[in-house]
Amino acid sequence: MRIRRAIIYLSVSLITFGAGLLSASLVMRKEASISSIIRSIGLSQIPPLQFTLIGRACGLGYDRLYELPDGQRMNEGSFCKQSTEQGQKAWRDLLAKSSRIVERVSDYENRFGEKGERVVALFPADNYQQESARILWYNGGKCYLYTKAPSLDLALEFESSQGYEY
Repeated sequence: MRIRRAIIYLSVSLITFGAGLLSASLVMRKEASISSIIRSIGLSQIPPLQFTLIGRACGLGYDRLYELPDGQRMNEGSFCKQSTEQGQKAWRDLLAKSSRIVERVSDYENRFGEKGERVVALFPADNYQQESARILWYNGGKCYLYTKAPSLDLALEFESSQGYEY
């Protein structure tokens, strides 16, 4: 009986130790986030953030403004030009303004099932807005899609939660 109890205690201790090591290694990574730690150790019962649609705009593209429970705001939408050439130039110009490209994946399927390039990038603050993180998608045409948030964690959380208001 004592051996069985010792084995159970040892097993629980090893599992707890392993979860601690995994969490510590994720925290030490520069881009680690609380949400990635939660997902990695399987605590998915924590509810996702709520993204509340508070505004819409349209023209050549569209923009949707969302608010989080803590008052932060973020956007998602599309930016379009009159021609493919203008769209390609706008894409290049946008990427040139980024302070850092975090990830770049070609042949990525977006939420509409279309293939194109997905770029995750950080952008510096300017006269009109604070520093931001963006998830961008472009297939070489007139328009690109974007998700723009105050932090990379929020942009990725929005993307993974599929919080889009259709």
